[in-house]
Formats: sequence, C-alpha cells, structure tokens
Amino acid sequence: MIKFLKYARDFKLPETVLELLEKYSISFNPSLIVHDNIHYLAIRLKKDKQSKVTAKLIIWDASRVQDINLSEEFEPDITKVADPKLFLLEESVYCTFNTGHTAKEPNKIFLCKVENFGIREVKNCVYNERTRIEKNWAFFKKGDKLLCLYSLNPLTVLEAKNTTEDSIVFENIFSNETDLTNHTIGSPFIPNKEKNSLAFIAHKKFYKRGKRLYLGKVFHFNTNNFTLTQQSSFLAHSIVSLFGNKIKLNPNLISCTYFSGLQSYKKKWIISYGVNDIQWKIKCLNKL
Repeated sequence: MIKFLKYARDFKLPETVLELLEKYSISFNPSLIVHDNIHYLAIRLKKDKQSKVTAKLIIWDASRVQDINLSEEFEPDITKVADPKLFLLEESVYCTFNTGHTAKEPNKIFLCKVENFGIREVKNCVYNERTRIEKNWAFFKKGDKLLCLYSLNPLTVLEAKNTTEDSIVFENIFSNETDLTNHTIGSPFIPNKEKNSLAFIAHKKFYKRGKRLYLGKVFHFNTNNFTLTQQSSFLAHSIVSLFGNKIKLNPNLISCTYFSGLQSYKKKWIISYGVNDIQWKIKCLNKL
C-alpha cells in the first residue's frame, strides 16, 4: 500500500522566501525546521539545466530573512555541499550535509550548529570503518552522549568518542543484521513520546534494469535496546510522480520521493521532501 501526500495540506512559506526560490528553475529536497519563532529552510537549487546544484540555507522570522549560500560558505575547504538536512538536538538547530559523490577519494560528512542566523561549530564526522561514499547519518542524544544511526542493514549505531575543534570521531557501539535490504536513512529523527522512540522516514529502493525508484516508509527507533519497527505502508508524492520526469539530474533514476525533512510541530508532522529532483514539497499531516 502507498500513501500519497499530494493532497495533504501545504506548509505555507512567506512571499519573500518564495521569491528567492523562484529565481531558480529547479528546486528540490527541502528540509524545514521551525524553532523559537524562527524558520530554517535548507534546499538544493539549480538556475537552469546546465548550472551546478547550489545548496542554500534560508532563515527568517517576522522581521528579517537571511539567505546563506552553503555551496560558497565553506570554500575553499569544502568544495561541495550535498543533501543538507536540518533537525533539533537538545533545543538547538543543527545541519548535516555530505560532500557528494567523489571519483576516487572518500567523501565527507559534516555536522554544524545553526544559531544567530548563521553557521557555527562545523565538524567533520570521522568513522574509520565507513564506506567510501557517505550520505545520511541520523544524530541523537542519549544522556550526555552524541550518537547516530549509521545504517539500517546492518543496523549500526555509532557514538562520538572524541571531539576536537574541527572533527568528531565516532566508534561503532552496536551492529546487528536486519532484513532491510535496499533501505537507507532518509529524514532526520523526531521524538515520538507515545512510542518512546525516535521516528524517521527511510527510503526503500526498487531496482529495474539497473535504475532506481525511491519510496518512503516511517520507522520508529527504540534508543533503549536499538531496535526498529516499521509501518506497513509506503509514502510517495503522487501516482503520476512514480513514473518520473523527462528532466533527470540522475540518469539512473526512475523516480524518487526523497524525504529530507521531518518535524513534530503543533501536534502535526511537517514533512519536507523532493519530487524527482525537480520539485520541493512541504506538507502538514497528522502524525503517521
């Protein structure tokens, strides 16, 4: 069963922010957080088909709008910002991103704090047993310890063991085989007090002739015993979106509803996602 999100209520963005986004012909994979009456939106953008993808962080409140070009913010040390995602950690806003695909050398994954309308405390996340290309880690706190869900198959949890001015070194503290083949971490975590767990949306990849189709699925992660439960239905934008688009940033993509943001806000879930790498959507739903 697939639950389609197309007709769910849109989360309305102010005109000033929409005008910024309308300068780009393609905008996708948004990640929205609302905290202390301030809105934070990370998103990926393209001026046209030929231009490079730009990552931006737009921050606004009732009196101002801050437009931060993440693709330029960290130059020359970080030359590419891919998959920026926002989340709350102990009542502070954080952003995580990776440096995309690389030809030979490993890419990098970063964690940084967002405060005072700017980026602070940028840390390279180091894990010696990592894969060459890293995408999404789901960070959380347990007591005073920083941990992250590293992968779903095997189910792997890392703990921060050493923090320096520019890096956090993680070590594996839990690993267990699962049957979640072709599942990957999608959105960041949100707390689900009713189930005493952390909720997130994962991606399930379906393959046909070497090409991929992505659907979402809600999972709950128990941080006491490091177990996962999943809902039975998948999530996608619409029936039409499943067939993909003529414009393809990734030629190996059939279609994709890519879940890049999740927040529990005013008794609703705000779900941010991209559609086939060409559209952004932010929806308000009852808790799933």
